[in-house]
Amino acid sequence: MPNPTARKLTEDNSRFAVSSPMQFAIEEAVVGGETPQRKRTFSGVAYSGGVIPDHWYWGNVVFDMATMAVPPKLPALVDHNRSMRAGYVTSSDTDNSLGFTVKGILLSNEDGQAVAQDSDEGFPWQMSVHIE
Repeated sequence: MPNPTARKLTEDNSRFAVSSPMQFAIEEAVVGGETPQRKRTFSGVAYSGGVIPDHWYWGNVVFDMATMAVPPKLPALVDHNRSMRAGYVTSSDTDNSLGFTVKGILLSNEDGQAVAQDSDEGFPWQMSVHIE
């Protein structure tokens, strides 16, 4: 395991991502108090709860999901890029046997539509969670 004093943690190097496949659907959804509309949705396991092997800084690491603080609405970004907003998470669950699961809605903007179109054409999107 690396020496924790050998490298100073910064906002950029204290985060990492874990990936898993995403599922897509078209469902009735209420957005902003509107009447239900057909929206493109996504869901998946953002973190299984298992060991993440060989992290570049911590070695093998596990996150305690029982102590995770999850805001009510999370951004869904392409490649963790804050300027590429594809959608947002509408619900999440850390109290299940699957791990940290999320459901959300894709936006009708360029990034959200690109994710939807690519998934329609068979692109194997993966879900990745940003944990601090």
